[in-house]
This record gives sequence, structure tokens and C-alpha cells, in this order.
Amino acid sequence: MWSVDWDGGFVVGGDGNRRLTPSFRLKEFRKPDGTVRVHRELVSALQLLRDRFGRSIAVRRTEPDGLGAVVSGEPIALLRDTANRFNAQGLFASVGPHSDGVAVRIPPIEQLSSIDLDQALETAFSVTSASDSPCLVVTLTCWTLTPLISEVDMIWVLASG
Repeated sequence: MWSVDWDGGFVVGGDGNRRLTPSFRLKEFRKPDGTVRVHRELVSALQLLRDRFGRSIAVRRTEPDGLGAVVSGEPIALLRDTANRFNAQGLFASVGPHSDGVAVRIPPIEQLSSIDLDQALETAFSVTSASDSPCLVVTLTCWTLTPLISEVDMIWVLASG
């Protein structure tokens, strides 16, 4: 069901069309040689950045260690300002200009702060649904910003009344 390859907290392969978050597919994090190494916390942070930015964001490249990326979006000044706000809140360790957009980097893994389950669930659920009579199937996929829960895949089957 979940066709993503993991190495600890890093996505290292899998189906390129698999959505890692509502806005990003695995293939967007692939390097030119076809490999991928991106930490789940960076993917989550980029989704939060995209949500706050309110516009599409393209991943131009990822850093070899999987903790940083260069992203672009228009207007670039608003994207940079949004990323800087997240930097001030500690979501990013650094934000800077890059010729292809904005360079962002999450803190080193050992410095990532935990958030409680309520915060994780509030900010990190993506919901997809499909309808089959007489049931509605809702799949919830949770990406968290905490090592407590790396991913949760739950299926709720709700009987239609």
C-alpha cells in the first residue's frame, strides 16, 4: 500500500508518483541521477511552507544530506518572507537566497524538537477519499514533525446511512 522506501527518517526511494504530502510527490525530490534522499521533516516543513505561502512551490534540488532544499515560487519575495517567518519559529535552521529560488534547511536531526500528538495531528494530516456504495473510504496519512510517530496510515470505513 505504501510504496516508499525508508532509511530511518529518510525517504530513499519508491514510486515517484506517490504523494508524500498533499502537495509533493516523491519524484519532486529525485536528484538528476535518479536517487532520492530527503528527511521526512524537510518534506513536512515544505508542505507547511507551501500551505502558508498559499501558492505552488517547486523543489529545484535537495541537498545530498537530505536536510535542505532549494525551492521556488512566485512571487519569490513572498516565498522568502514566508520561509523567514518559519525560520524565526525554528522550523528551518536557515533560509537564504539562491539563484534558483530560496534555499531552506531544517535543523540537524538531533536538534529537531518534538511536538505533542495533538499538534502533529492538527498540522500534518492529509485526507484523501473515494466513494464506493454503500461505504465511504477515507485514508488518513500523517506526516509528523516528531520522532514519536513517523507515519500513520489508517483507513476508516464509514457506513453510509
